Amino acid sequence: MAAVGPSLNSYLGGRFATHAATAFALFAGIGNLGAALGPYLIGRIGADLGIEYGIFLAPLFGALLSSIALLWHIRERRFAAATLGEAA
Repeated sequence: MAAVGPSLNSYLGGRFATHAATAFALFAGIGNLGAALGPYLIGRIGADLGIEYGIFLAPLFGALLSSIALLWHIRERRFAAATLGEAA
């Protein structure tokens, strides 16, 4: 999960260059919500289903975040390519 933060920070800085402070603040705020709710969710699911299922949430959410970022990047590249194709 450690590679996700720097990668998304870099992406945010490039994608929202004119609103970088807002983008970084929202990214940090959402990260803090995850840091606050993550241990609770792991403990709650661990108590109900077993700790091995609760612990599995950490890599699952990391993979989900990486997948969402990748899909967003692909979608923007297609949109940019289509926009350039129309302008020509």
